[in-house]
Amino acid sequence: MTEASDAVPQFLVDANAEAVRLVRLEKYDEALEYCTSIISQIPSLDLWLALDIRAYVHWRRGDKTAAMKDIADAIGQNGSAASLRYKRAIWLVELGRFEEAVKDSEIGELIEAKSGSKYYLHSFQLIRAYSLLKVGKSFDAHMAVSSVPPEYSMWLAGQNINRSSIMSLPG
Repeated sequence: MTEASDAVPQFLVDANAEAVRLVRLEKYDEALEYCTSIISQIPSLDLWLALDIRAYVHWRRGDKTAAMKDIADAIGQNGSAASLRYKRAIWLVELGRFEEAVKDSEIGELIEAKSGSKYYLHSFQLIRAYSLLKVGKSFDAHMAVSSVPPEYSMWLAGQNINRSSIMSLPG
C-alpha cells in the first residue's frame, strides 16, 4: 500500500501490515477502527501514510467515496508521494473518471521525473494511455506509451495492459 522506505517509521510499517491482515480476513470495521486510532496518534508529518492505509481499507470495504476522500487528504498532506497519485489514478480508472486519471498520471510522471525515480513511471504512462483511449484521444494514448518497454505490463480495469494492448484497443 505504501512505498517501502527507510523514512517510514516502523510503527507505520507495522500498522500497514496489520491493516492488510485485517482486510484479508474481511474484518473491515475492525481495520477501519484500527486505522482511525493510528491516525489520532501519529505526528502530522506522517499523517499522509496513515490516511493512505485507511483509504485502502475503505476501498477494499467498498466505500469508494470515503477512500477517495482519504487519498485526497493524503495527497493534500504529501503531494510529492508518487504512490498516492498511482493509487488514486488506478481508482479513478475503476470509477470511470478517466479525465481525472489522466491528470493524476501526468502529475505522477512529473513527480517521478523530478525525483529521478522510475518506480511508477511506466505504470503512470499506461494508466494515462488507457484513460486517454477512454476519452477518445487515441493518438495521444499511442504517444503516451511510446516509451514504455514492450515487456512492461500492469493489471488495470480488470485486464493486463501493456504497450501493444494499448495500441490495439479501440478508443
